[in-house]
Amino acid sequence: MPVPVVLALPPYPGDRIGIPSYTAQPSLGEESLSRSATGHAPPSGEHVTSSGKISLTFKNQFPDVLVPTFAPNELISGTIRVQSPESVTEVVLKVAGRMDLAGIHGTRRQELVRESYTVWHNNLRHMCPPSIPFSFIFPSTFTEEESGASCALPPSILVKPSERPFLYIKFSLWRGEKILDVPVHIHPRACPLRPIMPNPSLLATVKSAPEEWHQVLCTLGPKVLSRGIHCSLFIPSSQTYGLQDIISFHLQVNGPVNMLRRLVTTERATSPTPSSPSSPSSPSFRSRSPRIPAQSAPTHPIRVYLLRQINLVVRGEHITRNIPLGEGVLTTLPPPISSVAPTNSAQIDWGGEISVKTDVDRWDNDGSCKGVLIESISTFDSGPLWLKDFIVVSIPQWDVEHRHSITFVSDTWIDDVGPGDRVRVVVGSTISNSFKEVTLKVTKLVCFNAPCVEQQMPFVQITFEDQLASTGKSSFQAGRLRLPQHDAQFRPIPTDVEELRISRNALYKNRIGDGSRCRIDLEELCEWGREGDEFEPIYVEACATNGMRFYLRLFLNAQNSLHDRSFETYEMYEKVVRDAKFHSLHLGPVEGHIVPRHHGLWLMDTGLWAGRVIFTILQWCGLPYAEIIREKQDSEMIKVFVGRAYELLHDYGVVHGGDDDPFDKVMFDLDHHEATGILKCYIAGFSEAQSGHICKRKVPILPLGCFVPSKTVGCREIGGILCILHFSVDRPDGSDETTVEVALKWHKKYRKEHPGVSNVLALYAQRAKLYSKWPPLYYGAYELVDPDNAYPQVVPVYGDRMPSSSTNDSH
Repeated sequence: MPVPVVLALPPYPGDRIGIPSYTAQPSLGEESLSRSATGHAPPSGEHVTSSGKISLTFKNQFPDVLVPTFAPNELISGTIRVQSPESVTEVVLKVAGRMDLAGIHGTRRQELVRESYTVWHNNLRHMCPPSIPFSFIFPSTFTEEESGASCALPPSILVKPSERPFLYIKFSLWRGEKILDVPVHIHPRACPLRPIMPNPSLLATVKSAPEEWHQVLCTLGPKVLSRGIHCSLFIPSSQTYGLQDIISFHLQVNGPVNMLRRLVTTERATSPTPSSPSSPSSPSFRSRSPRIPAQSAPTHPIRVYLLRQINLVVRGEHITRNIPLGEGVLTTLPPPISSVAPTNSAQIDWGGEISVKTDVDRWDNDGSCKGVLIESISTFDSGPLWLKDFIVVSIPQWDVEHRHSITFVSDTWIDDVGPGDRVRVVVGSTISNSFKEVTLKVTKLVCFNAPCVEQQMPFVQITFEDQLASTGKSSFQAGRLRLPQHDAQFRPIPTDVEELRISRNALYKNRIGDGSRCRIDLEELCEWGREGDEFEPIYVEACATNGMRFYLRLFLNAQNSLHDRSFETYEMYEKVVRDAKFHSLHLGPVEGHIVPRHHGLWLMDTGLWAGRVIFTILQWCGLPYAEIIREKQDSEMIKVFVGRAYELLHDYGVVHGGDDDPFDKVMFDLDHHEATGILKCYIAGFSEAQSGHICKRKVPILPLGCFVPSKTVGCREIGGILCILHFSVDRPDGSDETTVEVALKWHKKYRKEHPGVSNVLALYAQRAKLYSKWPPLYYGAYELVDPDNAYPQVVPVYGDRMPSSSTNDSH
């Protein structure tokens, strides 16, 4: 007889193994590498309403909220508490909502919700408990009485203008024969399907990220169209925005020069109206800072604003009412840097931002709205009542008003991390060259809030001229990094650049002390950062197969050199990250012209040779101006070009700032000058830069003949550049230069003759009238309306070649 085999289960350790606790916050030694787009976390507060011996508590409410707020189809939960429960036979929770609409010819009442939930019933065996929990799903639709159609539940709102029509939507909860009536608000929740690119500039992103923009062709009248005029509005492509979003837009009008010049002239001639909500800032070069500040400025001949249309149907009568939601602030932009067009055509570009403004005073003072403000409600369609939202372009001079439909939702797009979205970092593990496991396995470099490799990253092959003895390899694959909490775009590397080659004589290191450039070899290069801190950066000149050259700044052995925040190396790394972020957010339109093109941060694993290497890829810009001075190749014209680059940067709205020796950050491509006769000057290193600058300088960066304090100049950085270029020093008697006193008086008189005009235009006219022997700042970007006038008006025209494309050989 066979013996039965008993299979025993393995012993269970019981309490010796606890359930792991989960949290959205990384613990020590961990870093969040990816964040999934999730909804807002539900509020954790409670709302309690009491009356007599009954109290009703709702969970998941915001602290100090006056009225409980729910979304359609949301789980509603809470607790009913009853004193003296021995006399209670039944507890019933009822939900009711109605919509009252009124027009000139009558009124209409529509029942929205009438639901009843028995929370507790006496079964003659148990007494009513003092605390009764409840939960139910709030309805999301109602049946329209006249058509029988199912419609989405509208939000709570009360709008009662000084004259009819009005609408009133109310929801409430009550309980039993001893009634506790609790008003509630219904607030539908939704967020856009995609984000608005942070601080976008159309000119900087339309080629690299065209999917981020939607072009609206504005409808013009036949009389305007017959003159060959076209108007386009560019808005973020989702066309669905959160009520709190700041919406960037770009307006472009092109057509005959004489037509557009009158439009610009109208803008200049209009008197300032500081109190007008539609007053934009005067035309100037501006960086794309997070918000364009509103300023006292002339009223614009072109408006871009948000309009909300309330629609209701009462007894067959369709009634509409328009409510302004927000006024756009426009900034006239300079012509595109590389634009070329026939002389009889022109183009004017405006950049701007717009958002919904909740006008609390307007609604509260006259009693026209009580409860939920109309500006805080999403776009909706609920049968006899619906809201439509538009972004409107208005050109009164041409009788143009074009409305483009958009949608507002309650929440902005978020990129948040929820419980379960955390990625655990394994310290000391490896990254494969293919980066297939980079989202899960990272080294200690995560300790300093390191970037992670993009999931759909571009790759580039980095090849050294000689084979590396320690690895037997000479080529490594690099992937571009995504900076933490930063979604702006970098300039893509040209598609025909798949490999960057580095020769032995293209490795450089700045010498401690004077900072001069010194060549190093591969053996010295691979030791950088291996033992910890370093004090001078490493950079290389890399060449692509198509002949393009690039500047790479390297942080080798990053797993060692960047793990300690007290290291000088770490400070250098932080500056590189700040510089990269500033480039992608603010410098796109001028990259390749007065600043180098920035292609982002990259990562490659070289194994035993130099560990993990983080590096930046930028356009090669040549020698620092400081090196040119050391080699005694400096000249007055080169100094003029340096000053010119700083003036252009300030006109664009950026202060460089932050460097003890700014001439280390001014670069000249002398090889390009030798080959083409064109001298290109760039400014680099924007780790300490500031955007949104409105330069108030009153004189140019040119030889001025005497010392001028920065306060007199009107801009601290410009005053400093004048000094270190030795332009703000005394000149010998008999110099033919315009004196500073004459230039300052001229500038003051010009601003008086042309009130409200941009300082950029005033300085252009000053340079043309008083300093005509020096190269102009802008080639073909502006023109004088009346050149013989002592204080001529300046208007922008189509076609600007910027300083870097000047063809003056002597420069």
